[in-house]
Amino acid sequence: SFLVGFFLSLASSPLSLNNNVAYRPVNHRIVTVSRYQRLLILKERVLQSPSLVTTNMGTTTEHQQPSTSRGTIAFRAMSCCAILSIGVFSNLPINLQDSAASVSQSLRGGSSTAKPTTMFVLPANETDYAGFHDNETNKDEIALDFYVAGFPKCGTTTLLRTFAQHEETVVPSMEECSLDVVFQDDYAYTRLQQNLKEATNRTDPNLKRGIKCPFGLTTAKGIERLEDWFPSTKLIFGVRHPVFFFQSFYNYRILEVNQGKQQGPIPSPESLIGSVDWIRVSTDNARFERVLAKLGKTAASKEPSTPFKVFLYTLEQMEDDDEERGAQLRKTLGDFLDLKKPIEPLEASNINTYVGNKGFPETIDICDTKHDALRNVLVENGKKTQEWILNEFIKSPDVTVANEIHFAKIISDWGFDPCNATKESVVEKKP
Repeated sequence: SFLVGFFLSLASSPLSLNNNVAYRPVNHRIVTVSRYQRLLILKERVLQSPSLVTTNMGTTTEHQQPSTSRGTIAFRAMSCCAILSIGVFSNLPINLQDSAASVSQSLRGGSSTAKPTTMFVLPANETDYAGFHDNETNKDEIALDFYVAGFPKCGTTTLLRTFAQHEETVVPSMEECSLDVVFQDDYAYTRLQQNLKEATNRTDPNLKRGIKCPFGLTTAKGIERLEDWFPSTKLIFGVRHPVFFFQSFYNYRILEVNQGKQQGPIPSPESLIGSVDWIRVSTDNARFERVLAKLGKTAASKEPSTPFKVFLYTLEQMEDDDEERGAQLRKTLGDFLDLKKPIEPLEASNINTYVGNKGFPETIDICDTKHDALRNVLVENGKKTQEWILNEFIKSPDVTVANEIHFAKIISDWGFDPCNATKESVVEKKP
């Protein structure tokens, strides 16, 4: 009955499925909403508009709706219920502006690739409706100005605490990962807003508000939500040598297991070569380009371009003892975020001290010869990663790095085994 009601309603409903056409009531403002929110608004609005404006390729013409029979209203109501039920209970990515073929594909379990650009409207005196958000008009919404989105064990906690202390930035004290991990769109958005509001104890409208979630944009859902809800958000990514990234991440998970924060058993590091991961620890997850490529910033990218500006740094830059280069990193980051006051020197945070002689039985020194095969994989992948970053990613006008020459020198070493320079344990230096 859902399918019958839906397709019969297409013939009589004034809502078009043409991607080039959007309808809106006269004297209403246009806002962009997520797919789930679209369904909620459609449920309330589809039967209520006395007149519509047809907007087609820049031309606008007002139309009066024809009178509607009770039978047509019933079919429309049935279609709304069908669409709402399917969207809520199966979370299919239904786009009301997709073609009928795309809708059919979604109903069969497929995924529509059309971007969620459906236009809906609210009366001028409404500031909040059905969970929708509009940066320019919704006074209760807190904008997301920046997002420390990667990567684990690359100085993201240091940045979180730095921004918590800066006079012009506000961040929640804990990681906020609603964009990537929460299933339902409306709940993800509500939780994100609640956490931002709890962190915002200052009312200065010029404050920059941000969140931190390493591995925060690894899914298409997370990127789509961010683009839907906060398209002007600036992204910050930290990277480091893949060999030490793997060691640090693996040892940190061991610490969490021993602290009761994660569950065992603990796999061997060699079992994590490839795509099989342990709480996101794997050699494939040390290939940072797999996440960065999803932003669509390179000419050869197969991913759609996203509107986000990106700041990319290395942990080695953050830990640099050279005061001039350190100051340049902080200034470039401050300029990227449009901060007027300087960022204070960065102090390392969240360091795992349970390494070396203080480590647990499972703690690894990745420079041990028994891990040679593991390092070989990480180095081979690291060479590909650094070539992609240097030759493609940072060439984008949307990507900013501090001191590009020094940055390039640092990541060029990713194609070499850092343990070959000395067989002394580097765990104490690189936790």
